[in-house]
Amino acid sequence: AADKPLEMVRMLLAAGASPHCRDVEYNCVVAMAVMWWWEPHHATRLYQLVAALVDAGADVHDKNITGWTAVDVAATDAAKDMLRRVFGATSGRCVDIDRVGNIERERDEGRPWLRPRMFAMASMHPETKSEQ
Repeated sequence: AADKPLEMVRMLLAAGASPHCRDVEYNCVVAMAVMWWWEPHHATRLYQLVAALVDAGADVHDKNITGWTAVDVAATDAAKDMLRRVFGATSGRCVDIDRVGNIERERDEGRPWLRPRMFAMASMHPETKSEQ
């Protein structure tokens, strides 16, 4: 399933899975896709996943608990651009972060706020928990 995510998404949607499900931070399925499918060689697959989810009724304008949309949580500028140009998505932020100085981007350190989530997710995995 991991090597065929589009087929898995289509199968789950056909079986009645909701395109409106959320994670614990209230991110929609489109936001989750653009957060995790960030590598350049995933661009086509990401477009196909988002298109399938949108066709099934997912809304690219859905906001998470902080009021951010998929555009705001996308891991790459390419994903943000795809969401805006192809799907008409917009930011949910009060201030457009791309127009404000960003010290992390200026120092070329990427988006460090994504890193803790990856470590937190790893610590939740049963194989990585230490036995007490």
